[in-house]
Amino acid sequence: MNENCEKCKRGKPATLNGIGANDPDVIVVEEQPVNHSRLSRELTRAGFSQDKIFYTSIVKCRAPKKGKLEPKITDRQIRMCKGYLEADLEGKKPKLIILMGGASSKAILKKTGGVNAFRGYKIPFHDRSCNVVVTYNQEQSQVRHLQPVFERDLKFAKRVLRERYSFDHDYRDDHEILFAKDAVDLMNTIVNEKLDYTLDWETYPLKPFNKDAQIISCGIALSKKESYTFLVKDSLVVRPALESLLTSDCVKIFHNYKFERMWAKEYLGIDIQNNIIDTQYLAYIKNETNRTHKLDHLSFVNFGLEKIKEADKYKEDMRECPIPLLHQYNGLDAKLTFKLRDHYLPLLDEKDWSVHQMLIDGAEATLKAEMAGALIDRNILSKNKREVGKLKEDEIVILRNMQEIKDFEEDKGEEINLNAWQQTNKILFKHLKLKSIKKTKSGINDSGDEEVLEHYKDIPFCEHLLKYRKLNKLHSTYLVGVENSIYDDGLIHTNYNLHFTETGRLSSDSPNLQNFPKHENAFVREMFYVPKDHVLMSFDYSGAEVRCMAMESRDKELIRQINAHYDMHQFWADRLTKITGVEISRFSSKNGFVFPSFYGAGHKSIARNLELDQDLIQQAQAELFTMYPSIKRWQRKLEQFYNSHHYVESLLGRRRHAPLDYNQMINTPVQSLASDLCLLSMIEASREGFKIPLIIHDDITLYVHKDDILKTYRRIKKIMTQWDFDFINVDLEIECSIGTNWFNQKELELRKKVA
Repeated sequence: MNENCEKCKRGKPATLNGIGANDPDVIVVEEQPVNHSRLSRELTRAGFSQDKIFYTSIVKCRAPKKGKLEPKITDRQIRMCKGYLEADLEGKKPKLIILMGGASSKAILKKTGGVNAFRGYKIPFHDRSCNVVVTYNQEQSQVRHLQPVFERDLKFAKRVLRERYSFDHDYRDDHEILFAKDAVDLMNTIVNEKLDYTLDWETYPLKPFNKDAQIISCGIALSKKESYTFLVKDSLVVRPALESLLTSDCVKIFHNYKFERMWAKEYLGIDIQNNIIDTQYLAYIKNETNRTHKLDHLSFVNFGLEKIKEADKYKEDMRECPIPLLHQYNGLDAKLTFKLRDHYLPLLDEKDWSVHQMLIDGAEATLKAEMAGALIDRNILSKNKREVGKLKEDEIVILRNMQEIKDFEEDKGEEINLNAWQQTNKILFKHLKLKSIKKTKSGINDSGDEEVLEHYKDIPFCEHLLKYRKLNKLHSTYLVGVENSIYDDGLIHTNYNLHFTETGRLSSDSPNLQNFPKHENAFVREMFYVPKDHVLMSFDYSGAEVRCMAMESRDKELIRQINAHYDMHQFWADRLTKITGVEISRFSSKNGFVFPSFYGAGHKSIARNLELDQDLIQQAQAELFTMYPSIKRWQRKLEQFYNSHHYVESLLGRRRHAPLDYNQMINTPVQSLASDLCLLSMIEASREGFKIPLIIHDDITLYVHKDDILKTYRRIKKIMTQWDFDFINVDLEIECSIGTNWFNQKELELRKKVA
């Protein structure tokens, strides 16, 4: 072994050199040495010629397996083998590079995000003057639901091989800096000639709710090659022209329309209207992979283009950015947005545009909620922060006085960090010698998470470490985190995202309202209060997903039972009890048997989770699908559709593309439909002027004057339950809770004649 191998100690390489053609058309870069005979067969089936391929890898050895999994490839290991990889690539001028696995993408593209962030794209790679295609590594390609995706990726790569490499070398050029008068002339010309345009603000900070907030500059592009920028410090001069531009009938293209509209409205008092296209949503519609829709990522994977890295260090405060660099950066963003619009237009069909319009409508409704903000009682926040902080400190004292921690600190010669799982794991599995009951996500390390600590809570160290972690999360995330998110106007203005989840379910950040404790430690919700003489009313659908299952599957018996208010879960609890001889609760029947069966779980996994005999659960599941035969037929039909089209689609036209495992495939149309019905309800409620301070997943929460409770209930119920879609075949019902803050809400009780 050479010096680098001695330092790395990952394993022993059989060779440090790649193999294959000396003058290849294709270079295949795996993460580590693989069985080339298997890989070559796959490539041959996809149409590649072996005499034109060169094979290499990021690291030159395979590490010994730990259990069933191989250790992850680290950045250090990539650096240690970098010289050998560069030697393999030196002098070669391929037409195509196929990167297999996330580590390969990271090493060659210098980008993180994993395979799914990059697969499916033809990436023009300027560093090597060739196209790049990313797919799974050989081990991943053998996973059941990934194998057909891998095979399609190779066929896609073969098509890319036949295409010409093209890179826009001068994409930063053709930019003009304007003074205020010239900017006004430009905007008037755009309006008069009804030109399509993109617009991009550079701002400080990211939201306009602090006293020092400002729009620094504006970038406008009229094509992918033509951009203009001007400073907005003279807003009185340019504002009338901006208002004319932003309210005109011109097609307006944004990358994050909600952001540009928020600043236009709050800072300039202008409401953007008419003919909106958001390239962020266009990209999301074609590829739902989480967090892959930023302008820099999309510009790279579609065009191989990079944003201006010199400006990165000023992102926290663009006021500090040198003016020439600011103009260049702002103008480039506008041009890249225009280029993305042109790229996605031919890829979209009528259903895609329908979903895009729903997202635009959703953006306008959620923005209205964001800008209105949510009231926070600082006194309650401070009280709870103080009390939770004291409880947390008490747990720290208890833990530090435990012999296990004293022994650990004596061995290490340093104070323990209770937030470092590697250190607490050593106490759990080395000092206490506890048996591991699960692994971390990597599959390599023993897990010491909440589930494990709960399992061992009879052991004092585990009991108090669990208490400490819960208190620490309450304190840092739900109390200090919210406090740090309060703006100068005294409100929180959370950011609602319509494109962060692959099913379409709404999410939020800064702060994240979706995961606030609802049962244990729900008192942290108390700080969200209401205006004087108001209450907080929360509405959501009752049994939304089972009703959407009835719509998707059209199962007659399920439809009958829902409309008759028949308790199917109690029926199946009783039936399971009779079949298995074990008392089964309604809760276990619902969440452990009925819904898992509806959403694609097999009898083996259900039996394992319920700790029941597999054969008996198989019998019960057969009875279930005898009662609801159309659900099973729908599952099979959906699987056939997915295998043919490589996506699934809800009744409202929202799609989710491969790769999907079986459960994701079944669950997605149902969850997506349920989310979109709630989204459409929220859009309508917002349009009618209801004040919506909180949107929690599939829940709409309103500020309501105490004199309008009954009227509001009736109107929101009508909005949510009387949709005129031909696929709605069951009665839609809602649940409503009410209170003076988010913690003390109770179910709304109405007289029978009102319901």
